[in-house]
Amino acid sequence: MTTIELATITIAGTAVVLAPIPAASIHDLTETLALPEPPPAPEPEPTPVLNYDDLGSYWGADTIANTEDLIARERAAGTAIDEWNVTARDGQPLRIVRLADPTFLDTICVIPSAALPIDPNQLADLLLAPAADANALHQQLAEQAGPRQARQILAAAHHIAAERLWADPS
Repeated sequence: MTTIELATITIAGTAVVLAPIPAASIHDLTETLALPEPPPAPEPEPTPVLNYDDLGSYWGADTIANTEDLIARERAAGTAIDEWNVTARDGQPLRIVRLADPTFLDTICVIPSAALPIDPNQLADLLLAPAADANALHQQLAEQAGPRQARQILAAAHHIAAERLWADPS
């Protein structure tokens, strides 16, 4: 280090140390400072609809409202539309909609439905019991949740029960 560099650093350091401190920035340690209000919680993202082509390539996500508008427009235009209601392995009901496009690739929308009112894992336990009666269980579910949701819940429970049977080595 040269003498000039050393002198420059010494002068700059002295200027920083001797710089005046404004009185407004000095706080009494016994005084409590008001904390700023926390920002509002962000709005939850709408549940995404996943869009694929008929070859299985992911095209992107959209909102349920936008997808329902698209389906309504395509119906009005006379597009061939196929729909399926299925249950995912975790018990989540899904609506699958295929919008046919004869000039290009079809659009397939995977739309999550409302959460199931009854846990399919609990029903899987009942189905695995020796005296299980799936028909009686279906009737009880249909009375509680309606016939469509009863089928979805029972299908998920059967799937979970089958996976448990295959995983059990005994």
